[in-house]
Amino acid sequence: MMAECSVDGCARQPHGHGFCLKHYKRWRNHGDPLAGRTPVGEPQRYFQEVVLPYEGNDCLTWPYSRTSYGYGTVYQDGEMKYVHNLICEAESGPRPTPSHEGAHGCGQGHNGCVAKRHIRWATSAENKADMVIHGTDNRGERCGTSKLTTDQVVEIRRSTTPNADLAKKFGVRTDAVRRARKGQTWGHIDV
Repeated sequence: MMAECSVDGCARQPHGHGFCLKHYKRWRNHGDPLAGRTPVGEPQRYFQEVVLPYEGNDCLTWPYSRTSYGYGTVYQDGEMKYVHNLICEAESGPRPTPSHEGAHGCGQGHNGCVAKRHIRWATSAENKADMVIHGTDNRGERCGTSKLTTDQVVEIRRSTTPNADLAKKFGVRTDAVRRARKGQTWGHIDV
């Protein structure tokens, strides 16, 4: 007879310390082979009993699954949904248009805020404007793929030096200098 995981009801092969790989990882990360599991229906219960009745002005953080960007998610009607959109639907009705988004007035959506007083339907432009106000946009140096700094862009725009020479100086492609100079990138920088 083949050995089984030491967790009751788990018939997988042991990986380490008597646990299957899944339970071993939970034991290693949390000290408990059953840790990290959310009971079925618990996020929905929390949404109905805690999130929707919450009337506070402080942020309320979603304690369950989140996107890689930090926004709360819940599995509902066979698909993953953003909790902030569900709050907007519950409080304000369906999206006014398909292009409307759930926007956080507190600037803490990326930290899982689900306080209904902080969330509203907004156009993409309004949502992006909020991000600029809160400093949560990823323009310029905050963009993970940015190769230039704000000071370098200012120098590029003020300079009469050829693009190729500036590109060599800053270690970027000539196209990056050309686009920054024309304002196609870094358009938020005024010189």
